[in-house]
Amino acid sequence: MSEEAKGKIQIRQKGPRSGGSRPSIGPKDVEELQQDVKKLKKQVGRLLNIAEHEENLIEEYRDKSITLKLVDGSEEVGTLKEITKFQIVIEQDGSANHFYKSAVIKYHF
Repeated sequence: MSEEAKGKIQIRQKGPRSGGSRPSIGPKDVEELQQDVKKLKKQVGRLLNIAEHEENLIEEYRDKSITLKLVDGSEEVGTLKEITKFQIVIEQDGSANHFYKSAVIKYHF
C-alpha cells in the first residue's frame, strides 16, 4: 500500500457485476472490512474525546481570562466566550473576536 493510501478507506469491487448478482465476499474481504471499521472507530473516538474536552473547558473557564499565543508570535488576551468546531471566541474591549484554532499555537488561563 502506498504512503498516500495509508489511513484512507478504499472500497474495491471484486470482479464485474453481471445480471444483478452480488459479488462473492471471502474471509479476506471480511477481515479487511473489520480492520477498516476498527480504524473508523478510533478516529471517531478521538473526535468525540476532543469535543468532550472542549465542552468541559468551556463549562469550567467561560467568562475567565484567557491568553492565546498565535502562529505569528503575537498574544491575545481576553475573556473566553465560546469554543466552536473551528474557532475560539474571546471578548476584548467589549467586542467578540474570533480566532481560528489553526492560528492558535497554545492557550492558558
